[in-house]
Amino acid sequence: AFDCPQLLKKDFADLFPGRDLSASPLTLLTLTQRTENDMMAWSPAMEAEREALTQAFVEAARDICNALTDAHYWADFIDPSSGRPYM
Repeated sequence: AFDCPQLLKKDFADLFPGRDLSASPLTLLTLTQRTENDMMAWSPAMEAEREALTQAFVEAARDICNALTDAHYWADFIDPSSGRPYM
């Protein structure tokens, strides 16, 4: 987790037009996943792994957002399939 830099905060404001992100601190969480297959070249194994990892990411991100929301924080994440806010 890290504080969002001001330049990046403006980009996030464009993604979440209904939120005033300039009024309060914004913390970003970065999640990474290790892969078995090379994600740069398509193969059936790579596509299956990518789908499984995407599903695992969405489930984890939803759980994190729900926990933060339950603690009275605003939280959302970028859907890796669409590049748009998930919640």
